[in-house]
Amino acid sequence: MTRFIVQSATPTSRRMHLLPHARRADLHPAVFWASDKFDPSKPDAESTPDYRLAPASPLRVVIVEDEAIIAMELEMLLEDLGAEVVGIASSAAEAEDLVNAYRPDIVTMDFDIKGDRDGVSAAQGIFERYGIRAIFISGFSDPETRQRAEACQAIAWIKKPVNPVDLAAALEGLEPSEG
Repeated sequence: MTRFIVQSATPTSRRMHLLPHARRADLHPAVFWASDKFDPSKPDAESTPDYRLAPASPLRVVIVEDEAIIAMELEMLLEDLGAEVVGIASSAAEAEDLVNAYRPDIVTMDFDIKGDRDGVSAAQGIFERYGIRAIFISGFSDPETRQRAEACQAIAWIKKPVNPVDLAAALEGLEPSEG
């Protein structure tokens, strides 16, 4: 049986997925296929692809952004980097509901969001209740706002428009949770 191996287009994610029943015609150009000599009952260096770099699960993310187009762009960037976006919120209340329901590994947080609370307040509440840290993404970041946000131990601060290299650097080294 031929097994198809899909490698993510982004080198930083180092993700590989095994597709045992895929047809070659259905696969993306980033796919290559292993030879028919692959035998899972006889693991050896010649016939067994190396899957040690593949994480057991992707990094799970909740996006908190009140501008739909920016949220969609951020979702695409995160997915291209190998993360799984489990929800998008536009207010602090929605963010807390999503975090409670999905228990992501991180949240991306805009400072200026809908509702009566700002992104810093939402990130602080999420960090205090769940221990989940944020990557702040915003068009502005005055020193007073940054000082308020220190209590939630931000992973990174990224200015809008989001540079994919900055986002990849912020995600580098983060590990998905076991649950």
